[in-house]
Amino acid sequence: MNNVADDEKVFFVWKKKEYNGKYTLFDNLRITTADYSITSYTVKHYLEQPDGTYKVVDADTISESGKVGTPITADIRSYTGYVYDPVVSTQTGTLVEKKELALDLKYLIDTDGDGIANKTDPDDDNDGVSDEKEKEAGTDPLDPASKPIDTDGDGKFNYEDDDDDNDSTPDTAELTGQSLIAGKTEIQTQPTDQTVLLGSGATFDVTVTGMKTEVWSGGNPDWSQGTGDELSYQRQVLSGDQRLSIPQATGSTFAIPKTTDAMNGKKLRVAVHSHAQNVPVFSDPVTLHILYEGSATATGSQAFFSTTCPV
Repeated sequence: MNNVADDEKVFFVWKKKEYNGKYTLFDNLRITTADYSITSYTVKHYLEQPDGTYKVVDADTISESGKVGTPITADIRSYTGYVYDPVVSTQTGTLVEKKELALDLKYLIDTDGDGIANKTDPDDDNDGVSDEKEKEAGTDPLDPASKPIDTDGDGKFNYEDDDDDNDSTPDTAELTGQSLIAGKTEIQTQPTDQTVLLGSGATFDVTVTGMKTEVWSGGNPDWSQGTGDELSYQRQVLSGDQRLSIPQATGSTFAIPKTTDAMNGKKLRVAVHSHAQNVPVFSDPVTLHILYEGSATATGSQAFFSTTCPV
């Protein structure tokens, strides 16, 4: 038995001879086979790429073999700018007969080396400014030398501060070299629903004040120094998601000389624009209700309302 190799299995065949009733070994019937108690395994290390995929580090890939049933634990390596991810990695396994074991260790990008992968790190470059703020400001969240500036140290970065140097003059005015005009429009009296007889008139009124100022204090408009502003009006009919303008209705008072059946239930509002304020102010919506008492008819004025508000 001393001439049996470690990697072979040996079988012996015994045959009974006639004399003495005993079994005698025939050496020339020895049979050998490969030893399946040895199997192979590989260990690969993968680095995350900027696009979220993984790339294997060929130089660190190993192929080994061992006894079936042996537990294997791969060694974790250290890569600059990366952190090992145990969640998606396969670090351990047991050798199984006739099956190669593959151990895959994966590493996530960790730009600042703080042990927190970029995927879950709120500040990838560890510059004290969150990635979200850097993206808003247009700076590089992966470069600690690139971060938003707060010139006046008021806790607001310049990109979100209306007065970067805190001199009470808005940046817009300083950049253009012109006075910045602020506008304010307020509806004092809202229009109300109107209920009228078919064929009679209906009137909708709104009271609005508008102010403008070029004087600023603490970065805010000083309305005590304000003056009246020019206003313009536009009546609209609300129809589902549509806002249909009525060309004739451009004053603070909107009068319908003669109502028609088609106008019943129509909802209206007014949009008020000021010279200094870019965004219009809208009144509350109101409804025109038509009563059908008597024999009044008013088909002649239907076009007044239906030209821009089909019924």
